[in-house]
Amino acid sequence: MDSHSHMAEEGAGRIRLVDLSQEAGIMNIKDIQDRLRERADNTPKGGWVFGYQEDDSKLAEKRHPTRWNSTLQARITR
Repeated sequence: MDSHSHMAEEGAGRIRLVDLSQEAGIMNIKDIQDRLRERADNTPKGGWVFGYQEDDSKLAEKRHPTRWNSTLQARITR
């Protein structure tokens, strides 16, 4: 049995990454777009925005966002 944890890594990840889980209030692709747009608006130009915990099976659309979700792409790549 290996009983160790990565608390510092997990804590830092929660600051750096955008939580896209249902528990964080993400119910559909628009919610993902809004949450990533919010982070992008507060990220220096050329900076990266990373999301985690997105689960397509819990989204209303039952699919992952695609490149055709152009609003998302346009805002992130500004």
